[in-house]
Amino acid sequence: MRCVIPPVLLVLAVGCNQPPDGLVVAINPDAPTTSDPLVVELTQAATDPNGHDITYQYAWTVDDQPSEVDADTVPAELTAAGQVWKVSVTPSDSRDFGPAATAEVTIANSPPTVEVSITPEDPRQGDALTASVEKFDADGEFVDVKYAWTVDGTAVNNRTDRVAASETVRGQVWEVVVTPSDAEGSGEPSSASVTIGNSGPSVVSAAVAPARPSRADTATCVGTGFEDPDGDPEGYEVSWSVDGTEVSTDTALPLAPYAKGSKLACTLTPFDGTDRGDPVTSPAVTLVNAPPSLASVTIGPAAPRTGTTITATLDGVTDLDGDAVTLRYSWTVDGAERSIGETLPGNRFVRGQRIQVAVTPTDGTSVGEPVLSNVLTAANTPPIVASVTLDPADPDTETDVVATVTASDPDGDAYTLTYAWSVDGTVVAASGDTLAGDTWFDKHDSISVAVTATDTESGMALTSDTIYAINTPPAGPELSFSPAEPTAEEDVQCAIDAQDPDLDDDSISYTFAWTRNGSSFSGASTTTHTGDTIDAGDRSEGDEWVCTVTPHDGEDNGPDVSIVLGAPAPTGVSGGGTLHDTTLAGGSMPGTVYDDACPSGQFVVGISGDLTSSSGYFAELAPRCAPMSLSCGTRTCTVTTGSITTGTYRGGSGSYLHTEDCPSGEVASGFIGRAGWYMDQLTLRCRPLEVTFDGADWTVDVGSTYSDLPSIGGTGGGAFSRVDCVTGEVATRATIRAASSQVDGFRLGCQVPELSFD
Repeated sequence: MRCVIPPVLLVLAVGCNQPPDGLVVAINPDAPTTSDPLVVELTQAATDPNGHDITYQYAWTVDDQPSEVDADTVPAELTAAGQVWKVSVTPSDSRDFGPAATAEVTIANSPPTVEVSITPEDPRQGDALTASVEKFDADGEFVDVKYAWTVDGTAVNNRTDRVAASETVRGQVWEVVVTPSDAEGSGEPSSASVTIGNSGPSVVSAAVAPARPSRADTATCVGTGFEDPDGDPEGYEVSWSVDGTEVSTDTALPLAPYAKGSKLACTLTPFDGTDRGDPVTSPAVTLVNAPPSLASVTIGPAAPRTGTTITATLDGVTDLDGDAVTLRYSWTVDGAERSIGETLPGNRFVRGQRIQVAVTPTDGTSVGEPVLSNVLTAANTPPIVASVTLDPADPDTETDVVATVTASDPDGDAYTLTYAWSVDGTVVAASGDTLAGDTWFDKHDSISVAVTATDTESGMALTSDTIYAINTPPAGPELSFSPAEPTAEEDVQCAIDAQDPDLDDDSISYTFAWTRNGSSFSGASTTTHTGDTIDAGDRSEGDEWVCTVTPHDGEDNGPDVSIVLGAPAPTGVSGGGTLHDTTLAGGSMPGTVYDDACPSGQFVVGISGDLTSSSGYFAELAPRCAPMSLSCGTRTCTVTTGSITTGTYRGGSGSYLHTEDCPSGEVASGFIGRAGWYMDQLTLRCRPLEVTFDGADWTVDVGSTYSDLPSIGGTGGGAFSRVDCVTGEVATRATIRAASSQVDGFRLGCQVPELSFD
């Protein structure tokens, strides 16, 4: 109860209690929402006149209804929008209560709030982003939210809670702002952001390359199935192990330090520069034998000529395993292999060809890579004059000196020979391989020739040995007896009828020597030349006198020339000695061989053929034979053909008869023709018989000239090679091979001609 003291008794009531007073209160906040607690604020504390301690009692009402809250604070959760909360605060000094102070507030709507986060918290490129929102509304109202996304600060057209995986790229900053709202209005926005991080790479498998490595290789570790969601380039961290021990983390591993047989493996850890994926390890491989190697091959000399041996210089022959190395050579000339030796012989190439060698090392187990050398181009090799021989070695002034040259061009090029003749050391104007004695030199002159062989590029000369022209002995004179047929009373002179001039223009003297019946006679007298005459008194009936004259030019004697007084001339000529058959030439059909010899003393001088037609083959064939008649003078005999007879026809019968004979005085010495199955054509070759007297003896020779008779027959078959008698022989027999209707073979039988004396 309050102590009321009348004023009269104020002095006496000093011990009476007075309650506290003067309290003023307010509710904080003055405009609360349902999310705000209501806190009483003593805006003016009560005072106690008696100085007692003051306490306060709180009484709350809500919408004029008592509340259970008796403290200075009403929790926010007890409030609701629209409520009117009042508080009555009574001060007390523990004896009395002072007058209460009141305050009231109306609870306003509490705006909603949100808390937003983005999942995943550490996104990678290709991850979808989701905004996770926790909504709060103190009033319990429905809360709606709006989403606003930005990427790297730039708004995107996305109003959902999700960002598609295809839109996220490493390094981007994505932010979402979520704004809540209820029926009363919007609350404060909430935001969250994430940075798109790196996605680690992956690889499926690893393998050592090469699959069969050797010490010559540098191994690499090859990954298969590399993937990186960010599209980063393929990259790895590498670890190498040999026989289970890590030896290197380099990208490539030179294998030279490791022995063959070692086990090699590699581990790849995919790495994109930021993150590492799961490592994979390759299967182990075994180091195999290392093939040997060759650094380089150089061949020389630089511009080889034919005949020059090409050699190869090798550098850097190596075998990493220490094995013995064998080298294989393959020399090519213009791309074709020409030798497999260590060198290329000089006879394997010619000018202009390209030369190269490939050298391949091998250690008996493995073959190394072939190494090609430089390429050489063969230079021109001048033609070579190997020898120059002058013939004759002792020419006289009427003899042509002929240079016989042996030359060759190692390259096979065509070449020309030029001749520079020197006489007594002076080059003369003669050209060609022959030096005419009657034009260019005199006796005792020195003679040589320099011969140069030249191809298209160069030449080489060789000078012959020097020879000397000799004195030319005088020719033998032509002799006769004067008178030619002396009587017993006449002296006989051995006369010089003719004398060829001395080739050296020397004067000629003569020496005469006589024999009588084979014995020397020294009693000759002189008519023109000393000892040239036999007196009639020294001659007897039946004596044979031989005069021999020797010419002399002051240096040399010429040939002895003899003439016989009383030597008989030949009366005929016939074949003698061994009969030699020529080759049987003709067709390929078999037939009977007929040897048809001319009568004794006669020669084959023609043929008579019966042809199947004017241009057909021989149906039958016969030789024609004749003797040779002689008409002799003192030095020569004229030979003429006697009566000609036709031998037996061999073969069948034809419709065209054709006969060809040698010119008079000539006999058959060979033939040419054509043949297929049969004898198609035949041509006789004829030579003259020459009968001469050398002053002592009569001789018969086969002339060097010949006559080809007109051909008999057609042009069928093929030409066969010329068939001739042995030199110095002529035909005395014809051999015909014939069947019943054709001739298919022909040959001649040949003998030496011999003189007969009756």
